[in-house]
Amino acid sequence: MELLRLASIDEVCSKAAAFLAEATAARRKAGAGLHWGLCGGRTVAEIFKRLADQASLDWTGVHLFMADERVVPRTSADWNGALVEEHLIGPLTDRGRLEESQWHPFLADEASPDGGAAAYTSRLAERGGRLDLLLLSVGEDGHVASLFPGHASLAETEKKYLAEVTSPKPPSRRISASPALIRDAAGVVLLFTGEGKRGALARFLEDGDDFTDCPSRLLRTHPGLVVLTDLSI
Repeated sequence: MELLRLASIDEVCSKAAAFLAEATAARRKAGAGLHWGLCGGRTVAEIFKRLADQASLDWTGVHLFMADERVVPRTSADWNGALVEEHLIGPLTDRGRLEESQWHPFLADEASPDGGAAAYTSRLAERGGRLDLLLLSVGEDGHVASLFPGHASLAETEKKYLAEVTSPKPPSRRISASPALIRDAAGVVLLFTGEGKRGALARFLEDGDDFTDCPSRLLRTHPGLVVLTDLSI
């Protein structure tokens, strides 16, 4: 794990974008997979803007998936994919640097018991079944993706995407990358930004293997983890 404390959220965003660009270049050189998993959030939107502006980043062969998403219509203001489309997909496709086929948004099936999680797993399976690089922001309660403290999803060891039907944050129905899918990524950028995340960062840094009360701790010993924060450590 590499833990970096930066002076501001702006610097966190720039560093995250630089890491993802460098990791992508290194994986391309090694002939490795280029499947990204993305989360939502205002801070992450700023990272998307910086990635879109990096003229040297070659997007050939990069495929973009969501690490988690809300089970809502694509037209909903709660749909995380809108941030990806506005700040990353749109600018890149407009400039001819990314094909629409490289973007794999989660489209909810509200009539299905799992909201479409199995269908999204199948779509990832068509691309090899792995998220190679992950961008994840940690919540104030320590949650990551849509894996929340104390929820049964934290014990899942086989599924790739999970249905969450009792999220403590609205909307209650979501899909999330499983602990197994998250841990399988070669590289992960984990963000702790803003004063409200100080407690989560402290819990994340505690010794021990248990992550039931702070799901971000499932990445605590991940060999490809970079933790970025604007908080004092």
